[in-house]
Amino acid sequence: LAGCGAVRNLAAHSPDNKRRLRDCGACVAVAATLHTFGCPPSDSCSPADRRSSSSAVVLAALLACVNLAGDERNRRGLGQAGACEAVARILSRCASSVLSSRRKSGEQPSSRGASERDLCLAASGAMRNLAFQSPENLAKLRAAGGRRAGAAALRAFPSDLAIRREVARAGV
Repeated sequence: LAGCGAVRNLAAHSPDNKRRLRDCGACVAVAATLHTFGCPPSDSCSPADRRSSSSAVVLAALLACVNLAGDERNRRGLGQAGACEAVARILSRCASSVLSSRRKSGEQPSSRGASERDLCLAASGAMRNLAFQSPENLAKLRAAGGRRAGAAALRAFPSDLAIRREVARAGV
């Protein structure tokens, strides 16, 4: 958690820091964190495991991805390390969880906790930055179901203008 938070903060405003982080392997580390803690929706991952995946770690990794992907070479490095697929999977899983919970309990979108909304917003922002001026990453996001994940996020949070803006800017 602290590592991704540090990467996020260091990459926030400094092109030199983004280059140094890339040289130190931060892109691969962030992508690996997204794969590790963004538990894939598969038979080997029980619903209890998915719920216990640390949303704080995933959020920190997504925000680090957003900041790192502001640099063209970092975008390429993140894409090569599998961040596109992980981000699309996390967005899809989070939005589906919100929609499923709402169907079961009849909740309104505004009554959901902040963590699901924060994860969806960070994942859609990561998709936007990964896809920006990168046809390779855009193709990876589309192949990984990014369009479907974005649509699910819009259904999960229909009145959230920030999520709507990020999904639209991603262009998947």
